[in-house]
Amino acid sequence: MSTSLKPLYDQIAETYQRMTELGYHASIEGDIDDGSVSPALLDPAREVIDYITAWLPDEEKMSYWAGCPDFEDRPALIFIVEAARLLNGQDHAKAARLLKAATADIESRTETVR
Repeated sequence: MSTSLKPLYDQIAETYQRMTELGYHASIEGDIDDGSVSPALLDPAREVIDYITAWLPDEEKMSYWAGCPDFEDRPALIFIVEAARLLNGQDHAKAARLLKAATADIESRTETVR
């Protein structure tokens, strides 16, 4: 690994670790919370490498795949995508407001699904 890329790799690895602490393993099919992945099969060190390997080409292209939401989740996804765009433009305050709106939208859907 190039020493100039080490800070980038470290930042992505730390962020991935924070996601796993929240119970989300982005580089694994499914997610531990839904019971589809046995905790015994988790390998955080391998997951981080896989995640960095998948993340960097998207960053180089400046294009990230986000999938396609269902009808009810589209508003939250729009808020999230636009917040990401605002972060790229350094408008943290507006990005935070949109993320809060997305969170409120998701939480209201979660409450109605339960």
